[in-house]
Amino acid sequence: MKKMMTFILTLFCLTSTAQNPSTTPASAVRANGKPAATVCPEKKITVQRLPDLTTPRAGHVTFVAGGEVMVVGGHTTGFVPTATAERLTDDKWEQMPTVYTHDEGFAVELRSGHVMLCGGHLQPLGIGNQFVTEEYDPDSHTFKGYGCLDRKRCWAQGLEMDSGHVVISGNWYEEDGVELYNGAVNNQPVKAVRQQRSMPYIFRTAKDDAIIFSSYDERAHAHDTIWIDHLKGEPTTEPLFATWRPESYCYGNRSTQSFIGDEAKGDYSYLMAVRNRQTSRWGIVKVENGRFSLLPTDSEVPMVAQGDSINWFSTVIADRSLGRAYMVGYGKQEKRLFILYIRYKSMSLLLGYTEPMPDIGYASPVLTADGNLMMAGGLQATVNNFEPYASAVLLLTGDGEDSSYGSAGTNRGWIFLLVLGLIALGTIGLLVYRAHLTNRVRETDEPDKPNKPNENNVPQPLADNEKLMSRIDKLMEHEQLFLNPELKVSDVAAVLNVNGRYVTDCINASRGCSFTQYVNSLRLAYAQRMMQESPDKKLSEVWAASGFANESTFFRVFKATTGITPKEWINGGN
Repeated sequence: MKKMMTFILTLFCLTSTAQNPSTTPASAVRANGKPAATVCPEKKITVQRLPDLTTPRAGHVTFVAGGEVMVVGGHTTGFVPTATAERLTDDKWEQMPTVYTHDEGFAVELRSGHVMLCGGHLQPLGIGNQFVTEEYDPDSHTFKGYGCLDRKRCWAQGLEMDSGHVVISGNWYEEDGVELYNGAVNNQPVKAVRQQRSMPYIFRTAKDDAIIFSSYDERAHAHDTIWIDHLKGEPTTEPLFATWRPESYCYGNRSTQSFIGDEAKGDYSYLMAVRNRQTSRWGIVKVENGRFSLLPTDSEVPMVAQGDSINWFSTVIADRSLGRAYMVGYGKQEKRLFILYIRYKSMSLLLGYTEPMPDIGYASPVLTADGNLMMAGGLQATVNNFEPYASAVLLLTGDGEDSSYGSAGTNRGWIFLLVLGLIALGTIGLLVYRAHLTNRVRETDEPDKPNKPNENNVPQPLADNEKLMSRIDKLMEHEQLFLNPELKVSDVAAVLNVNGRYVTDCINASRGCSFTQYVNSLRLAYAQRMMQESPDKKLSEVWAASGFANESTFFRVFKATTGITPKEWINGGN
């Protein structure tokens, strides 16, 4: 019987390799420099057209605050800066005034839930830079001008530290430097930079330290040698940059979008895109506490797909609740959008694509509270700053699971594998059944012979799901493990001294949901109690204290469960 099972499993594995065209050689990115063995699989992405913006715009910033998508500043038709913002509410755009214009300015998302908006071009046609700073309050939906940058800036970036101080650097056609906002009205200069930069990356390396670097100087000329400035310490270089050049984007390199680490554990990890200096191939780099490593992805980052060449134009946007990230690009010929799914734990890639959409602008995408990607406004593919778009789309990426991950096989190949698998399982079942009948006969012939013990001493599943579910509920009630945003099935199984599969199956059978859904329901109940007992507490404090990994997951779970937003619930929607 063992030989038969081995034969069937071996046949199944060999046939999988033979039938799956993903084994076709390709020059994919590998950390060791060797080509990967698979071609990136593809799937079609559903696109939902949203109402057009009230004002066509490009050079704006897009972010999520209070669970709502905000589009702020930029320039409109005629290359004229606009002192307006729009928020998406009830499937329509509501326009409101800002204090200043922020054409090619930058946004800094704060732990308070507020958003800093800084700098930008001073005049039409992208001329001159500004000192201006204002803050958006998502609770009152208002903007307040409150401060002044140390120097006028454009195409810069900022990042908040644990102390609440905000590190700012980068500039366009003006001198660069590092400055710090510490809660006062005016920012203070901190230090000079080793080289002038525009469109920089700012990544935290510790609670009180960060690194700053870019591929381009203040006039967007490429640096040959890329220097890394440290908030604390002397400038350094990175050996990886001799081969791979970091990609910077005029749409913004907001570090908060690319964060995949865990601050509570001192893990400051980010993802970014790079290009090979010789071959122009793309790759994905993980920056962990200042250490750079090229991810050994299972396939190459595509440069051509659906008969079209791809221009990747967005920074890497991470969804930590799903353990994956995205890059967005457009097809130069067909004007379709491409979305690269990056499962950064399994190192697997998937390419999503849309139908051609010639009337869609190219702007910085943002991850919504529902886990989808949204783009609004933007430039034409010909980079026409005088006629920006007002169109807006939602790319439905937040489906939770990707059944096509890790395979580029055709439907025929997978059908063949499925049939073969069923045959194999049927054969194994028949053999097991025959063995069972044989044992029954032996038990009848030798009634006094004791049963053999479990030779492998493998723990058996609990027969009663209710007992195990009761243990899980009590554990969560007394230990409140769900408050850990990194909680895994294996953690619960270890405490209960059972197999992780039993925990998953038990929750599914008893509660009719997955482990993640079960844990998030406990986090939501905890958050609602906190909101009732402390109605003045900020939502950013609520979701963090309740065990949610980020604001997007909190808003997504809240609305999916209650049908309303947290703010509506607080105001009596419950």
